[in-house]
Amino acid sequence: MLGESRKEAIGRLVRENQGRLQRSDFLDGLSLAVGSAIRPSQLLSLKATDNVRTALSTGYAAAVNGQPDTGHGFFSRDESLSALGIPLLLSRSLPEENAFLWVKQSAWCGAVAITTGKVLGACEGIRAFDGDAVSLLSEDHTQGIIFDRHDDFVQNFEASVWGSRWLAAASSLGIG
Repeated sequence: MLGESRKEAIGRLVRENQGRLQRSDFLDGLSLAVGSAIRPSQLLSLKATDNVRTALSTGYAAAVNGQPDTGHGFFSRDESLSALGIPLLLSRSLPEENAFLWVKQSAWCGAVAITTGKVLGACEGIRAFDGDAVSLLSEDHTQGIIFDRHDDFVQNFEASVWGSRWLAAASSLGIG
């Protein structure tokens, strides 16, 4: 691509090749976790995926630092039932909208264009499939949610939300 160094071009080609090898298993596993078919056409390019990842990192940092229109909180293992209910309750209170899902394998296969309801309704299944956080970004890159589980008794679950629309829905659930 124009403007990329030889090293960047090699890195991009490695990611593209690795993604092609993993794509079928990724789509099958994610489809099972979500409960509906995820098609190859829903995968973003790696460049668009990198932009999603950057926006998620920026939003998360803003939430951790307590910036306006953000919320961030930890839940102990004793609060795990409440924490596990957050994504499902958000799926009921947020209007259905297009968004991008980023999970660990997205680095190779691409972020996924999907609706908020599908992700939030299957959050624990997606997290279990990927083994890490579920990160969701609105299509306009202004709203985000990251829901993560840690191996820590005191900080067993972590929820971060940013953007005025999604934060308003999350505030009634103790985030924000």
